[in-house]
Amino acid sequence: MSIRLVIAMTLAVGGIGFEYDPGTGNDISRYQNTQIVVSDGIDAYQIQFQYVHTFATSFTLTIRIHNTLYQNVLIYTQKFASPRTVQRSITVPAYLVHRQTEWRLSGSSTSLQRQWVLTSQPRPQETWTLYQHTQWVSQASQMRINQIGEVVTIKEHVLFHGMLPKLMYEYYGIFHVHPLTLTWLTMPEEWFSRIHAYLLIAFHPAFEDFTLHDEGDVIIPLMISAQQNTIQFSFPTLYVNPATLRMSDLPLEGYVATNHLYFPIHQFHELQTISMTLLIEIKHIVEGIIRYPFLYEALNPLLGPCLLSQYCVRIPYA
Repeated sequence: MSIRLVIAMTLAVGGIGFEYDPGTGNDISRYQNTQIVVSDGIDAYQIQFQYVHTFATSFTLTIRIHNTLYQNVLIYTQKFASPRTVQRSITVPAYLVHRQTEWRLSGSSTSLQRQWVLTSQPRPQETWTLYQHTQWVSQASQMRINQIGEVVTIKEHVLFHGMLPKLMYEYYGIFHVHPLTLTWLTMPEEWFSRIHAYLLIAFHPAFEDFTLHDEGDVIIPLMISAQQNTIQFSFPTLYVNPATLRMSDLPLEGYVATNHLYFPIHQFHELQTISMTLLIEIKHIVEGIIRYPFLYEALNPLLGPCLLSQYCVRIPYA
């Protein structure tokens, strides 16, 4: 099952900002691939832009912000002597982005002067919870300049895969996080490093060797890998006792390294059903947390002492 986030795209009237050389019809001078995002780890915003200028003239780029508190404040200007493609990321303190803010981008040369305007609206961090048959739709939108110099408005567009209210396992003993994936259609792949994910497990004495979250749950930071626009989660290095399958996130005596999450062999009836939550922190168009609460449920016990079993399973530790 997939849960779809809706994307809205509209062209802003008058948002195209580029010029053609009347002589050859091939030269351009424009901003493109430009967006405003929430900075990761600091209280700030970033405007990331690309400017292409192919005319045989010098040119100057200028960016200002304008709102009710700060009028037309210069945050960037630079002159270039020859045709080139300029790519920059400018960090702006969050206090300058007051309420609705215009980002005024201009490019000028001896024969051209154009301006693009992007509008941003700061929003407090939010938390969204996914439920079955529920669509998470971000009401926050972002104006950006696309790859051909057009100003467009978009919303987050994410597909969630495998995220059901209850994840059923035929046999007890192990939990896999990799079937839970998401496809982020509105985020460039290089920005996936700005996503952080954690698995929370309702506390049980069997998990007492794990680090606990502020709310008392076990918390396991997850590894993130991306292929094109699809994000997959995996466990970091954990540690397991091969005899009991008790686990820890710290190296303990008698424990061996693994990238799997096991449950203690003799506690099937206590841990047959476990409450878990996948937390996904995002800082892109919106800043917030996506919560996916679910139940792990195993139908049958499988693992036990080898001496009491008809078959003995060898556990892969990595």
